Amino acid sequence: MNKKLRFKNKKIAVIGAGVEGLLSAKWLKEHGALITVLDQKDGKDYLKNLDKYDLIVRSPGVKLSTIREAFRQGSKVEITSQTKLFFDFCPCPIIGVTGTKGKGTTASLIYEMLKKEGYNAYLGGNIGQPPLEFLDKLSTQAIVVLELSSFQLQDLTKSPHIAVFLMTTSEHLDYHEDINEYVSAKRNLLRFQTASDFAILNKDYPASRESDTEIKGKVFWVSREGIAEGCFVRGKKIIVRGAEVAHKNFLVPHSQTARHANSENFVGSSRTKDIEIIGIKDILLPGAHNLENVRAAVMAAFLAGVSKQNIVSVLKTFKGLEHRLELVREVGGV
Repeated sequence: MNKKLRFKNKKIAVIGAGVEGLLSAKWLKEHGALITVLDQKDGKDYLKNLDKYDLIVRSPGVKLSTIREAFRQGSKVEITSQTKLFFDFCPCPIIGVTGTKGKGTTASLIYEMLKKEGYNAYLGGNIGQPPLEFLDKLSTQAIVVLELSSFQLQDLTKSPHIAVFLMTTSEHLDYHEDINEYVSAKRNLLRFQTASDFAILNKDYPASRESDTEIKGKVFWVSREGIAEGCFVRGKKIIVRGAEVAHKNFLVPHSQTARHANSENFVGSSRTKDIEIIGIKDILLPGAHNLENVRAAVMAAFLAGVSKQNIVSVLKTFKGLEHRLELVREVGGV
């Protein structure tokens, strides 16, 4: 359904008056909705009478369970979020990245690689722009990279074309009931994929490794050690194995440069042929932990049809995000 027709004259409550909540309210109002913003600063009864609305839009910091408990039993009012709205209306492929640590760096690397290749790429979620800010600008030829937290994923019902599931350990247990709920929210990134989608999992961490049982998409692994299909380290070099067929199925047409450059890096037609991407010493991004992010970004970019040349170019120049590990200056050789 057309966005403007779906929301026109609908009574919609946006829960949470933070940045994302206010942006959701603005976007929905522009598409014809009758908006009320509700926030806990308004008092303890701010969620009273939710049943009078046609739609509830939850901000990430508001627990889904809190809203559900506020409804009368049997209420059929739909609850959504900015992330769900974006997935519902986005006309182009999405690369989604989640994990406990490293998702901002990984998403940024993928975005830079896509831009280098010449894609009409956008970066959003917890980093870059809030996705509703650019939703109405997107065409079918664009591609979006989203960094997604468990807060944003907990009620997602669609998965991205390429889902990147990084190192995941216990976190946000003040928000989630337990580690199982936290990991389950993360796995919504993977849960709704189809056979034409791709999932990239970190084999070195149980929560990621054990997620493959829920995936219908094609799985590629990243690891410190050799794997059957995916991206790993061998002899201090980043290697991609077994992806030469898969990357041809990406939903956005590849540039002729990428199609030609990537095919030249393989000898024969074996799905297990290796391609050397870059030596570790040539990667500008500091820190051994960042090699995990690099492997995931390389795998995602390769599946999206980015050429080896452009992947390498970004890895040689990408310094990392501000306020992360970075060289300030060298003193006395240290």
